Amino acid sequence: MNIDYRILRGRDASRIAEFLQSVGGDTDFLPFSASDVSATEEIYFSGLLLCGAIADGQIAAIAEVLAPSLPRMHHAGTLFLAAGKKYWGTGIAQHLFEFAKEEAREKGVRKLQLSIADDNHRAKAFILRNGFTSEGRDVRMLAVDGKFIDGERYYLLLD
Repeated sequence: MNIDYRILRGRDASRIAEFLQSVGGDTDFLPFSASDVSATEEIYFSGLLLCGAIADGQIAAIAEVLAPSLPRMHHAGTLFLAAGKKYWGTGIAQHLFEFAKEEAREKGVRKLQLSIADDNHRAKAFILRNGFTSEGRDVRMLAVDGKFIDGERYYLLLD
C-alpha cells in the first residue's frame, strides 16, 4: 500500500468530506456524525493545521490541530485524529500523528491537548503510548442522541 502523509488543501475538500462522513458513521466518539458533514471548505480549513494520510488515492486518516490566534494562547493546540475503520491497527494513525506533531511544532505549538470519551479505550491506549498525560475530567464533552458522554482531558508538551 502506497501512503503519503501531507498537509491537506482546499483541493482536497470533497475527499475530506467523504472521509469525515465515513468515520462519522463508524463511531459515536467523534464530535460529529456522518450527517453533520458537508463539503464546505470553511469548515475544514479554519484551524491551524490539517494533515492527511492518503492511501492509494483515498484519505485514510486525518489529523487536525486547532490553535487560537491570540498570542498568549497560540502555543496550545487542540488535536483531532481519526482513521478510517479499514485502517485501524495498521500504524497509519501513528505515522500521521508523528507528522502532524512535527508540523504543529514548526507552527509554534508547544502543547497538544485533546479529550477522549470514557469508553474509547482504543484512543486512550494510543495517546498514553504517545506520552500524553491526563489533566482531568471533561464532563458532558459530547451529546450523542440526547445522551451526554463524559471523558478525560489529556496533554502532551512538545518542547
